[in-house]
Amino acid sequence: MKLSEDMPWSKITEIVVAGARRAQKRRTTHETDVFVSLNLDGVGNCDISTGIGFFDHMLEQIAKHGNIDLDIKVKGDLNVDEHHTIEDTAIVLGLCLREAFGRQEGNTKIRILSSHGRLPVSGFAGLFRSSVDGVEC
Repeated sequence: MKLSEDMPWSKITEIVVAGARRAQKRRTTHETDVFVSLNLDGVGNCDISTGIGFFDHMLEQIAKHGNIDLDIKVKGDLNVDEHHTIEDTAIVLGLCLREAFGRQEGNTKIRILSSHGRLPVSGFAGLFRSSVDGVEC
């Protein structure tokens, strides 16, 4: 987030103390190559390409309605099915969220669900209920 002249001191202090809330990760397997870059203090810009139209649309909604800048590029084995593409994207997105939020004791945690278990992510609850299970710490 950029500092501006009209920004209140409380917000400036929050930015300076917390640091940039950004993350970038890549995960490459035999089935997929996933790249995710996010900025929690963004404005909702997104560039998403997973090869699955509806999944792209849902990820765009997270960015736009959460004011999160989100760049997701995925090449997956869609000739087999969508499973690995969706699963590996969720894993990398969860890792980026965890890194961008950092350790925030006492705050709500998000758990990104996948068939291999749950990835805890500090931060806000409820990206969307169909894929995120929010619980209070």
